[in-house]
Amino acid sequence: MLDPLSPNVHADAAIVSALRGADELFEEQSVRVLDMDPAIVKVYWYQMKSRTARKNWDGAGEAAECALKHMPEDPVTLACAAASYAASGNIARAVELRSKLEFLSQIRYVPKITLALAHEIAGSEEAFFRMMERAIADREPLARVLRVWRRFSPFASDPRHYALLERVGLSDRQLAQAATVDLPG
Repeated sequence: MLDPLSPNVHADAAIVSALRGADELFEEQSVRVLDMDPAIVKVYWYQMKSRTARKNWDGAGEAAECALKHMPEDPVTLACAAASYAASGNIARAVELRSKLEFLSQIRYVPKITLALAHEIAGSEEAFFRMMERAIADREPLARVLRVWRRFSPFASDPRHYALLERVGLSDRQLAQAATVDLPG
């Protein structure tokens, strides 16, 4: 670790734990990070996703509100919070946050992938895949998170999800082929 006192370095380490599926370790690390700096909003995003995936609705809602307090107009924050609230059954709050996100997309740039993430709940498959297709067509850099975000996605087993991974060069087959390339030198 280059700077052992940096909350951002600790936040990144916590997020790696979340992406690996080490939920308990992630929760421990995220508490320490947020004690150091409660404004590191990316940690709240992963708390929302992790807690929603484990059906910890109260914890996901708490993380959503903390993130929204710090960044109330951030597209990723709005998208994660909308998806968490929708998954927990708080449809009114989810619609409110989704509407705010869609309004923001009319007045400034909002990545399509964030609109997709806001619809990442059962029953919203068509909207999710439509927005992901648009994000990939627009060559949005955030599309690269599709593979690592798959752990949290309720649509990971949908064949359209794998087709999206193929389109961005992140399918299992493509990664296996890339791993066998022998570079000179």
